[in-house]
Amino acid sequence: MSKQWESQSRQAARPTEMSLLALAYAELGDEKAAVLIDRLRSFNKVEAELIRGILLFRQSRVHEASETLAQAFVMLREDPGRGLL
Repeated sequence: MSKQWESQSRQAARPTEMSLLALAYAELGDEKAAVLIDRLRSFNKVEAELIRGILLFRQSRVHEASETLAQAFVMLREDPGRGLL
């Protein structure tokens, strides 16, 4: 998916596009996800943190990933309406 997106001339602009592309990069452990995660944060902080946790895990930064995901789960519990787009 990320290769197909990169073949276009435009960047991900909508929250759903940013989320899906960030998730694709995160699953690959690609740092390109970080920029999209930062942009996504202004729309949905919880989703951004969940994807950031995946990125950290795929980069073998397990301790940071577990802390990030734990915090994101707390945020979901406190405000379930702010879940994934």
